[in-house]
Amino acid sequence: LLFGWLCMCTLLLILQRFTLTRTAPLWIIPPLFCLWINLHGSWLFGLIVLGVFILSGLVEGEWGIIAARRFTRAELGKLLAVAIATVGALFVNPFGYRLVWYPFDLLFRQQANINNIDEWRSVDFHDPRGKIVMVLLLAILASGLISRRQWQLHEVLLGTFALYSSLTYLRMQFFAALIFAPLIAARITLFPPYEPRKEKPMLNAVIILGVIVAMILRFPSEAQLQAKIREKFPEKALAFMHDHGIREYVFNEYLWGGYIIWHSPEIKTFIDGRADIFVYKGVFNDYLEIVRVEKSFELLDRYGIQYALLMPNNPADYVLAHSLCWRRIYKDEVAALYQRNRAGQTCTSFENVGPRN
Repeated sequence: LLFGWLCMCTLLLILQRFTLTRTAPLWIIPPLFCLWINLHGSWLFGLIVLGVFILSGLVEGEWGIIAARRFTRAELGKLLAVAIATVGALFVNPFGYRLVWYPFDLLFRQQANINNIDEWRSVDFHDPRGKIVMVLLLAILASGLISRRQWQLHEVLLGTFALYSSLTYLRMQFFAALIFAPLIAARITLFPPYEPRKEKPMLNAVIILGVIVAMILRFPSEAQLQAKIREKFPEKALAFMHDHGIREYVFNEYLWGGYIIWHSPEIKTFIDGRADIFVYKGVFNDYLEIVRVEKSFELLDRYGIQYALLMPNNPADYVLAHSLCWRRIYKDEVAALYQRNRAGQTCTSFENVGPRN
């Protein structure tokens, strides 16, 4: 994703150069997208940016603080040629049309993914990230009120799209920042014009050195990194499972799947962070119904689950802790491990849930 946004920065720089000088290395755009689609699905946002930029140059006029300048026939011809080459370059990938279709597959076939993964949530202005978004919105408003500089039509259209995307999906806040940071910077003057005679090279060098030293001193040690991992991931529980030969028919938390594959590859996971492949087979929905205690026993029986590695104090943990069909064989501050009491035993209703003696 971060490499995808780096490609977005490159595209925006090229288009900005073309806006200011009408001369820019447009030939870079098709190979850029060829690289981009092989890195991440955010290439679709780049294609939208390119399309909006071209469409905005088909009209000319002024509407209050908004202005547009029509491309010349030669400029439009170059941009259209680049756009056609760009679309063709997208198919230069190991999966052909399937990789080009994937973002639309996510939109139309993976609703369970979009509706349940945190980074696809809408902005909540009560949490810290939401407050940062509010600051950005206020900065946009201030730049519009304070600055007398006109907004170009493509800036307005891209800004509107960026606002919609970032407020609808947390994941797209990076995109909004990339679009708005240069627009706001061009309209709000925070520092006086640069004067070379006031430059102090030695002071600058001392400040740079101080920043480097602070970065080195504050960089976490290996022990600190491992401690942070142990706070969030079931390292001790996996060691217990390894010692007791527990490798198959394990139900695990979604967030732990990738860690288990990396830390204990001998354990066959139920689910991991590659949500799409589990959405296609219906496993993702089944996982949600288990952890939300909607069809926990029925689905655990259907999959033949013999062990359940859960986060303590969540609904599924509570239900298994009070089920006569399951017993807890391990627990620490991070994870709880349950084992079915008898192989082949079924628990298909909440009649099997009750107080433990």
